[in-house]
Amino acid sequence: MKTSRFFLLIAAAPLLIPVASGCNFMKAPEPEPTPTPASTPKAPFFDPAAGQTRGAGISTPLNKASDPVFPDAFRIAGALGGDRVTIQSVDTVQIGAPPKPVLTIGAPDRVRLAGIVAPTTEPALSLAKKTIADWTAGRDVDVDIDARYPTDLNGARLVHVFYKGRKGPYEGQVLSLNRMLVRSGNAVVDLYSPTAIDTSQWLLDEAYARRHKLGFWKFGQAVQQRIPITATAGISRGTGARSRVLIQPTSRVAASQTTTETTSSTSTQTTTSSPTAAP
Repeated sequence: MKTSRFFLLIAAAPLLIPVASGCNFMKAPEPEPTPTPASTPKAPFFDPAAGQTRGAGISTPLNKASDPVFPDAFRIAGALGGDRVTIQSVDTVQIGAPPKPVLTIGAPDRVRLAGIVAPTTEPALSLAKKTIADWTAGRDVDVDIDARYPTDLNGARLVHVFYKGRKGPYEGQVLSLNRMLVRSGNAVVDLYSPTAIDTSQWLLDEAYARRHKLGFWKFGQAVQQRIPITATAGISRGTGARSRVLIQPTSRVAASQTTTETTSSTSTQTTTSSPTAAP
């Protein structure tokens, strides 16, 4: 009896081996696939090159290094507010025999930063002045003038100022002073004064400063352009802000003249043809 069982077990062994080999407990578990890690954005997340368009039709440089006509650079002599500064030209001239380079400083010129507007009351006023001084004091800056709207209604030149970062992730990088004042909460984008400079990216910077309560936003202050005027009936009547530059609607004038000429021509034709058409 035992012998028959033994022979049966040997005969069934070829059938049991494939079945056992298909069982999980007979195989080593396969390693789980390693998930691909999500790409991490590299710091800094802020792109300083965005919103700094320059060139023909946008802005004209007022300084050029080693140019016989233009100064080498400018320096900010002082800040009058978050959107107004005093600049002075910086140039190197050769004087004496043998000639020696001498640094010359030009007369101060009050200019307005194009595309932005800042509060004129405390404590935001002092904060903006200090911020500009911390970023630019004693350092050369580049100044471009708005190619389409070069001055405001008071005759002050509308400029775009560029400086190099002093410390942090933007050390040595060229930054827009106009834009950085918006991003730091010391100014907002001027929505009422036209400019050839593209300020669309600056609106995102304004939203960033407002969301994180930077600059004057942390004091609960706001510029006139962001404060709606409410009528007695409770209906908003805008902000009361006005453009700071002279707007000349040349295209509308031309269109008006064209319309007038067309109307006059049509009237003449009608008057002339009326007697012919009469019975």
